[in-house]
Amino acid sequence: GDGRYTLDGFSYNVVANGDNGAIIGSCSMYGGRSLKAQIIDGDGKTLFPEGVALSDDNQVHSGRFMMSADGEGGALFTWGSSENIYSVEHSSVQRISAEGELLWGDSGIRLDDWNY
Repeated sequence: GDGRYTLDGFSYNVVANGDNGAIIGSCSMYGGRSLKAQIIDGDGKTLFPEGVALSDDNQVHSGRFMMSADGEGGALFTWGSSENIYSVEHSSVQRISAEGELLWGDSGIRLDDWNY
């Protein structure tokens, strides 16, 4: 393809989007913790050069980030968040459409509050 996925990710996950392409999730620990997605079409072209921010949560825990296909060309993302990287204080989920639209608000849905 002609695109390059250039996000400064710390951990990555990928799912097929059902259109010979893929959705890549990236959790970054550099310059603030963040979670982004990139959609790559069947020709390897990136849909969003800078990725799509999946949440305005700046405390994403990279070790607690997972994703799965939603069966409609999009993906579901789950993550844990905390002020430090050694614990998790709450969990959230976000759904992104095949077009890169955030389907569950700017922050996703907060699932719970807990500490460990």
